[in-house]
Amino acid sequence: MKKRAPIKSWRRRIRACTFGAAPPTQRGYDRVRDLPRLLPLLAAEIVTDTSDDHERLLALLRRALRLERNRGKGGHWTYDLARHSALLRAYRSEQAALERRQRRRGPVDNLAGRQG
Repeated sequence: MKKRAPIKSWRRRIRACTFGAAPPTQRGYDRVRDLPRLLPLLAAEIVTDTSDDHERLLALLRRALRLERNRGKGGHWTYDLARHSALLRAYRSEQAALERRQRRRGPVDNLAGRQG
């Protein structure tokens, strides 16, 4: 039976690792590249010219996230952790983009569509 190294030597080895030296394996979110892989969308549906289009896209992402989350909780064989994390990354990126868009427009433009 092989004898294990003491815990202190394992800790030294872990501390000696340089995690920043390796190139990152995860690429940032790119709408044109990632959305067609995640959702069944046409090329024209990926482009969001208005806030309503953007909110519709967010609703589709929310629905896909909910379905994937339910598959994971239920232990379904089609659940894919990589797809789940890609959906979550896409949703957060799109939500941040919508917030930036609304901030640029200002509060007056956001209230213009409401009937008082």
